[in-house]
Amino acid sequence: MRRHRAALALLTAVLLPLGACVLLVPQARVPPQPQAVAAVAPTDLGVATALHGQAAERVIAQVRGSTPMTQVAADVLSGTGRVTALRLVNQALAADASDTAAPAVTDLGQVVLQPDGSAVVVLGVGTSGDGSASGPVVRLPSATVLPLLTATGVRLRELAMTRASSTAIVTASATPTPAPTAQAPAPTPAAQPTTPAATTPPAAVAAPAAPAAPDCAVAPCIALTFDDGPGTYTAALLDALAAKGAPATFFLVGRNIAKYPEVVAREVAEGHAVGNHTWDHAWLTKISPEDVGSQLDQTSAAIQAAAGVSTTLVRPPYGASDEASLAVLASRGDAAICWSVDTEDWKNRDAAVTTQRALEGAAPGAIILMHDIHESTLAAIPGIIDGLRAAGYTLVTVPQLLGTTTPGQVYRHG
Repeated sequence: MRRHRAALALLTAVLLPLGACVLLVPQARVPPQPQAVAAVAPTDLGVATALHGQAAERVIAQVRGSTPMTQVAADVLSGTGRVTALRLVNQALAADASDTAAPAVTDLGQVVLQPDGSAVVVLGVGTSGDGSASGPVVRLPSATVLPLLTATGVRLRELAMTRASSTAIVTASATPTPAPTAQAPAPTPAAQPTTPAATTPPAAVAAPAAPAAPDCAVAPCIALTFDDGPGTYTAALLDALAAKGAPATFFLVGRNIAKYPEVVAREVAEGHAVGNHTWDHAWLTKISPEDVGSQLDQTSAAIQAAAGVSTTLVRPPYGASDEASLAVLASRGDAAICWSVDTEDWKNRDAAVTTQRALEGAAPGAIILMHDIHESTLAAIPGIIDGLRAAGYTLVTVPQLLGTTTPGQVYRHG
């Protein structure tokens, strides 16, 4: 049995780096490791900090000086977002407290969406004379906030970031008091977020209509795909693709979307396709089905917030999937998109080698794997495009190549 397991481990270690999209058949079940997963989450979501002095006074002044929106904090934060926000708030308060026995916060007060994309929570543990919250103040950084929001929260955050007055948006308490003072008829400014013109973020404008897709049943089509972005070189890659008039498909890592939302919006606006590559490049066969769903949900929300589109394309990191993870994809209506040509650009970091592997692996229906986070890949793209077109291939996006996909199905080529 030991030799059998050792042989299986060796086979997996050999196949995965070769770019094969591997469907792992369940073997002897390995006990889950929830502690390792839990330890990673707070780091990935960012660091919440307690505010003091003028910083806290500034936020409390924003609360007191604004009529809260009709949306309450429960409308702004999703269910899982509220749980995460509470955890981050308590972590910030515990780290800040000199008394380790400080009571844990069990509910959020007013959420203040800031023009820089961050959110500040004013906890409802105390009130001022006018009924406004005046408890501890905790800031959630911009990169942390986006995955926690509902669609309403995303719209309000965008409004806070784009409104000319640069004034924060204060939502009502998640647990409003029976007293009508906080819910009194709001003046005109409070109604602004409900008007279509104000609540539609610029990035959420629908992508322009794409030209008629080639018939890949007739034309020899190939899809160029890029993983792990957006990153430092993605904007320059989009310039190179635009110069050649070449479409591509980008499989996005959620936590990177928060760093480059405008790049994702541009990808969609310029006619490229986008797909889900999980929140933090998680190995789907090593986490629970619930965590698989969470990884995909957070990334889908980030894509929607950045570009106003949804996707049913999922690229499993490392090309690894199993029955359990594919069942999650099927339940979401998603398909697993793998590849038939792996340039191994992440390993060779050589434009000439990447170009050679892309051209040598080309065949009708091929899906070519690259990564837009490497400068050498950026340098290789013009030659790859020219070489493929010289060989008679038509470049398309993955949706153009595959058409309607079947949920839970694994695709490696067209």
